[in-house]
Amino acid sequence: MADPFLLPADAPLDLAAPPTSSGEQRLVVGVVFTVGGVAQDHDAGTLELVAGDAVLVETPEGLRQGTVAIGTHARHVVGPLRRVVRKVTEQDARAAAQLAAKEKLAMRFCLLRIRALKLDMKLVKVEGGLAGARMTFYFASDGRVDFRELVSNLARELRCRVEMRQIGVRDAARLVGGIGVCGRELCCSSWMKKFVPVSIKMAKDQGLSLNPQKVSGQCGRLLCCLTYEQETYKNLRAGLPKVGKSFRTPDGRVGKVRDVDVLRGRARVWFESGVEEFTREQIAAMAGALPPSPPEPDDDEETPSPKAPPPKKVGKKKMPAPH
Repeated sequence: MADPFLLPADAPLDLAAPPTSSGEQRLVVGVVFTVGGVAQDHDAGTLELVAGDAVLVETPEGLRQGTVAIGTHARHVVGPLRRVVRKVTEQDARAAAQLAAKEKLAMRFCLLRIRALKLDMKLVKVEGGLAGARMTFYFASDGRVDFRELVSNLARELRCRVEMRQIGVRDAARLVGGIGVCGRELCCSSWMKKFVPVSIKMAKDQGLSLNPQKVSGQCGRLLCCLTYEQETYKNLRAGLPKVGKSFRTPDGRVGKVRDVDVLRGRARVWFESGVEEFTREQIAAMAGALPPSPPEPDDDEETPSPKAPPPKKVGKKKMPAPH
């Protein structure tokens, strides 16, 4: 019986051919490999493909099945592109189903061996090529893991080449997927192409709770969506005082900023007589009517310590010359 993971000899495939070169007009198609994943550009060649078509594409790990998300269209290509081999046939579909079952068995066996060897690692996902010659195991760990014995056991059981790849917690969340606190699919597994830096200062600027459970995602890191509106909040905050700062009015009253509503452009200030609310326009008018005051240090920046005066040079006292 023929191995369903091996392509027939007459398959129109030339894996030895180099990827498409850049700098020319090509027929391009967008292919996704996971539900809701990011569409990756591939060279469509002469194939007329539409969204929803199942195709076989070239990858560094070998052939892989994907789904067309963006149909064939002409575009100027910048950078090399992998080619779409063909549409998925019935034989390819059977091979993909058997590969999925093989991946489940490989993951179950790997979990048992990790537990038996007492390795400090979290298995995230197992991927195999349609040819069945390689299995890739993605895992997350805080430190280095000696998995040589694990690889030996996996290779002996699966009878294929085994590759272990350590990934971070964000990449693990992207591979596994899930539903975020907003009720929608995770951004990293649905449309984000790359991760962007996120800081706790963004949560402060947007007036969010600093409770880690409220501002952390499935990966345990800060929510990526904190960056989406950061630029807007930064622009709206311009001209508004900071909470806790002193606030002076043209009539000489001095208070302390109690609360700032960035979206409405208002600030509530506490005076001895009570709490008053000022708009952005009123604050700007007051700033123009007041004499200039020395700038206050920013809370988010470190205040440089005053430099100590240089030590005085102590020279030897000259003795009077003898007469």
